[in-house]
Amino acid sequence: MPGSYYNLGLRDSSNEVSSTKWNVGDLTILTLGAALTQMGALEAAIDGVTIGAIASSAWGDSDSRAYVRPSDAQSQRGIKWTVSWEDTVTFSKGTNTIPTANLDLLPLVGAVRTEDLDLTANPGLALVNAIEALCKSPAGNALKVLRVYFSD
Repeated sequence: MPGSYYNLGLRDSSNEVSSTKWNVGDLTILTLGAALTQMGALEAAIDGVTIGAIASSAWGDSDSRAYVRPSDAQSQRGIKWTVSWEDTVTFSKGTNTIPTANLDLLPLVGAVRTEDLDLTANPGLALVNAIEALCKSPAGNALKVLRVYFSD
């Protein structure tokens, strides 16, 4: 995978940590400031759609966060958002997962929850905007988010 990465670890209520890792293209002295801002936006967007506790982040180096264990029993690393995306140049498709999905964000149709996160309003829209601003495909091209849905 060309370029650099951004990785975020999330702790669940069972005290297990799982991570989501994204390619962000090459980080240089010219791009680092904007990339760090975009990483903060992506972290905030992921925090907005999950119920786990952010445990760590990394982008070429690693740093550990203060130890926090979520009290919500539904905060489980196996309950994930799957982000389906497409390379905007090659049109190749891929997926990434984000652990500890907050399923309360899933829209109701009648009395049944759908499996797709609403990407037209926050916090789903914030997640899409943050991913598309920062993340790259393995080929180094921009991503277009196609779908964010619950998977376990």
